[in-house]
Amino acid sequence: MAMRKSIALYFGAAGLAAAVIGGLVLYSGVVNIGARAPHTALTTAVLHTAFERSVANHASRLTAPDDLDAPGRIALGAQTYDQVCANCHGTPGMGQNPIALSMRPSPQYLPAVVGQFTDPELAWIVENGVRFSAMPAWPAEGRTDETWSMVAFLRQLPDMTAAAYQDMTQTKLDVAAMPLGTDFATTDTDMPRRSSPADEYAWQVPAAGFGGISHSDIPVARCATCHGSDGRGLVTGGEAPNLTIQTPEYLHASLQAYATGQRHSGFMQPQAATLTDDQMSALADYFTQTPRASGVTGPASDELLAQGRDIALNGIPERNVPACLSCHERGADNHDNGLYFPTLYGQSETYLKRQLAAFATGNRGETGIYNPMHAEAHGLTPQNMEAVSAYLAAQIPTTQAAVLPAAIEDTALTQTKALIAETCVTCHGANLAGNTTGNVPNLTLQTSPYLYETLHAFRDNARHAEQMLQMTRRLTNEDITNLASYVGSLQPVAQQQTLEAAAVARGETLAMAGDPARDLPACTTCHGANTAEKLPLFARLNGQSADYLERRLRDLSEANLRKEMGLNPMPAIAVKLSDAERADLAAYFASLPPLPK
Repeated sequence: MAMRKSIALYFGAAGLAAAVIGGLVLYSGVVNIGARAPHTALTTAVLHTAFERSVANHASRLTAPDDLDAPGRIALGAQTYDQVCANCHGTPGMGQNPIALSMRPSPQYLPAVVGQFTDPELAWIVENGVRFSAMPAWPAEGRTDETWSMVAFLRQLPDMTAAAYQDMTQTKLDVAAMPLGTDFATTDTDMPRRSSPADEYAWQVPAAGFGGISHSDIPVARCATCHGSDGRGLVTGGEAPNLTIQTPEYLHASLQAYATGQRHSGFMQPQAATLTDDQMSALADYFTQTPRASGVTGPASDELLAQGRDIALNGIPERNVPACLSCHERGADNHDNGLYFPTLYGQSETYLKRQLAAFATGNRGETGIYNPMHAEAHGLTPQNMEAVSAYLAAQIPTTQAAVLPAAIEDTALTQTKALIAETCVTCHGANLAGNTTGNVPNLTLQTSPYLYETLHAFRDNARHAEQMLQMTRRLTNEDITNLASYVGSLQPVAQQQTLEAAAVARGETLAMAGDPARDLPACTTCHGANTAEKLPLFARLNGQSADYLERRLRDLSEANLRKEMGLNPMPAIAVKLSDAERADLAAYFASLPPLPK
């Protein structure tokens, strides 16, 4: 009896000691409860065994309805699966989203594992969820009619094709869509930490999307939350890059690199992983056909910009940093060799700084087969990164004239002329040369890229003119493209104007030389005949109505407009001009013959 009591006391003390030690270990915080590393084999075995036995026990009291194979139940369950369950568990013919695969425990790929469960077991899991996992209980308690409909659909998953799934779940929209397509292949994606057993997970792209990105959504709507509908990244303050300045090839390759994990981003990989190659192409085309304009830049001193310019043009030889422009801004669009050098002029300053820092730490990844930036960024100090980012962001983006057709088809031409007759000629005249009263400009003087940018700016209310806002709101992107292409192809028409010779002479002096004492640059720096071809996005002033030019300079000088114009340098210039100087400059440019196109 005494020995039994001693043994009991011994084990009791040992158990108490173990509990105390275990409690101290847990309380100390040394136990890693993070979701970064997969569970160990022992943890997986314990959790999965407990899961399987619990489900089998509780489901033993359920009986499947007789109509489990009814097409209506299957179709009803399919919609909720696509909207909710597919986010984690994947869909036929596609991989699982990287977010889901980063969960611990990772949700199983249901098309592969549904066969492991009986109908009652599936129903119990759907209705009750799984504690200590991301699997929720069915929101409406007691609605077993709904949960059995989910089971009806789940039973179809193992034998369902990607095309059949899309036919059952895709919503038909009356808007321009970027269809997933049915003829696509999956590709392995690179995620360094994977759960086992490997055959229960789909580490592939394209993958099912969180929030219905891939199947029933329009991808550009999700992109716009960070990049804006215009693609410039303004809505996130430049944290997201300006997409409008890149080539379609570069954007397409970047999306592919994000999807496969070659280029690293917790924001972008889950989004890109949901896209097929056709959708990537459609997105790349969409954002490179929006107006090419600068992203977000901040105030920068002349000294900082000078430092950035020196790095961009000359590099830092003593630290083995080559000139940025030795690879970027070369105008080469041929990427057959697998090298993708993005355009940097007009890129958002904040984005550039963050990318350079990521390159320096080796965390950014790459687009294409090779990227030298990981090594080169090591030679840049934070001050260097700030300077070169400020300089590159402040530069004028390369023109996007290539997106505009040289000529439009006959049907589109007829429609465009009808649109002009309906909306334009009332103000701008039958020949679109405007009038000399200053109310409207002469459109025949301008280039297609300038007209394209300006029409978009009016429609987006980025350039403020109430009448033009109302007129452009009805225009589609195709309308704007065709209008800009056609009007930009017209031969310039010069209006007869009566101008004072003395005013023309005074205006010429200011236009050609500026006024350095007041930081007024020469107007011809951007608007002259020698720079017109290089700067097609700048307005052509030669031959324009003097009254219109004078009024436009006055409008640009107004405080409210100066505040709203952002990167446009003209408000800051116009406010320094006197009324007489505005009149003289207007007279000078009005006296010149139109520039040839």
